[in-house]
Amino acid sequence: MESELESAAERVLSSRVLVRSEQLKQLLGYLVSAAAQGGETAFTEVVIGATVFRRRNFDPRVDTIVRAQMLRLRRKLDQYYEDEGKEEPLRISFQRNSYRPFLHPNHTPVAEQSDSDERLSVEAGAIGKSAPAWKTGIAGALAGAVLVSIGFLLWSHFAALAVPRHPALAHRLWIDLPARPVTVVYPGFLFFRSNAGIERDFELNLSQDLPNAQGRLKRWPVVPQWDNWVPSADVHTILELKTLLSQSGQKTQIQSGRTLSLSDLRGRNTVILGAPRAVPALAEFLKPLPFHLSPVAPGAAWRGFEDESSKGGEPEVYDAGDRTELEEFHETWPDYALLTHVRLKDGGEVWSIFGNRTQTGDFVVDKLLDPEFLRHLETAYPESGAKDYQVLQIVFRVDYTNGLPHGAAPISHRIR
Repeated sequence: MESELESAAERVLSSRVLVRSEQLKQLLGYLVSAAAQGGETAFTEVVIGATVFRRRNFDPRVDTIVRAQMLRLRRKLDQYYEDEGKEEPLRISFQRNSYRPFLHPNHTPVAEQSDSDERLSVEAGAIGKSAPAWKTGIAGALAGAVLVSIGFLLWSHFAALAVPRHPALAHRLWIDLPARPVTVVYPGFLFFRSNAGIERDFELNLSQDLPNAQGRLKRWPVVPQWDNWVPSADVHTILELKTLLSQSGQKTQIQSGRTLSLSDLRGRNTVILGAPRAVPALAEFLKPLPFHLSPVAPGAAWRGFEDESSKGGEPEVYDAGDRTELEEFHETWPDYALLTHVRLKDGGEVWSIFGNRTQTGDFVVDKLLDPEFLRHLETAYPESGAKDYQVLQIVFRVDYTNGLPHGAAPISHRIR
């Protein structure tokens, strides 16, 4: 079977899908070669980071390159088997909770998959196309983010995590997080199930968008599904927050963004992940604040947020903007993320972090849990370390290379 795996890999490596992706070629080649040799050590994140990506003293807790590149590789494999490799009887996949590749039938109907299938169901997507170009069924889902079954998320809710107190909790941004029960809100993206499978369209997000569904979806009739999937990057962030809170003894409740209302925020600490298109109450919550959401007409894709009091040289609207063909091809255009921290009058607090792209918000959360980054942020905006602010909002520019975020620079802020 290893020779079949190597042959399958050679066809993928020589395909158009990977013609400009040298890092992904190296990653796939390494994993297939390691599978042929046997053993498990070669498939650990530390070994892959040091061997394939030449990272000295590689620490997967702070360097996400292996996970990020694996997401890209899974996406590219899906693209290959939907196009050039669609006639191949077997396809390359990866074992659950492992980077070990294996072969399985290429044409398993979606409708016949059971609940016992792998909870980490990989559904690839093309990053960075405009909303109409995202209409490629599940392959266009969440701007390239891998999707994870809600079942895995609910399982993780009960997993015990015991680690030392996180140093980020000493910073004013997070110091009150474990002071009361915490609700982590994940984005509930809208999908549509038909007899042929699952489809997603980025201009169909809210209940008022449903009248436009038949004209936009490839398949009909369909059944809307509001809470079945969540980006795996958000799952990673939720688990990271649970880890951060584990030593405080504070319970963490997980809630879908579709069910969140403003009344849910009273007397609790709430961390809202994801863009407003999947957390409708977030638009209302941000409405009276300096940075708030750009108006979105029914059936239109949400893009960015506005500054009601932009200062000299600052933009009035922060969104990804128009891209050149070269930026589209190399997936290099920047995105903007908005951090909002509000201390409510009833004692609760709300943290919201999102960008126009799914990866952006989770990347910024990782940065905000890095003590060194927090010190840099406080140097740039000393007021962010104050004890008595009620509202803090910070805009970050997040740069991308080959579809991966690699830098978060604070560029504007408002504080009350």
